[in-house]
Amino acid sequence: MPLNVPYAILIDAAGKRYDIEPELIAAVIHWESGFNPNASGDDGHSIGLMQLHDQGAGAGWTVEQRRDPATNIDVGAAYLRRCLDATAGSIPDALSAYNQGIGGWRTYGRSRNQRYVDGVYALYALYGGAVIPISGAPLPPLAVGSGCATKTAGAIVAAIVGLGGLLAWLL
Repeated sequence: MPLNVPYAILIDAAGKRYDIEPELIAAVIHWESGFNPNASGDDGHSIGLMQLHDQGAGAGWTVEQRRDPATNIDVGAAYLRRCLDATAGSIPDALSAYNQGIGGWRTYGRSRNQRYVDGVYALYALYGGAVIPISGAPLPPLAVGSGCATKTAGAIVAAIVGLGGLLAWLL
């Protein structure tokens, strides 16, 4: 079923190009920017839909290029693919690496950003992604992360958690 989100055509194309489920790309965009191409975080260092950092995935790209939805989604999905490859395809670990950098993930694992991972993973499930349990237990109550996470994402996640946890909701 096609995604019913802004930029769905660009998300689908990037998913095909980088062999990533479009639902995962949409979940990252939703959490990172709320689908706002002008979103800015980390004191202006992270820009656009997928919050491309000027010293990370967005290095070498101008602010204007990082605000362009097509460029941002393509560059962000390419980096997400690198994260998936670096983590042997583990989606939770790839999300952690996407958020803190591959080097940060290698050093700290998910210990510094588990809430980010849980939040994006919950959105991924909502969009119909092929979710598997992260640890075999229901997800803990989630809090919307700082930065560009939207109140909408928090409300969706809170609603799922209020129903007894993501895994119970899926069953």
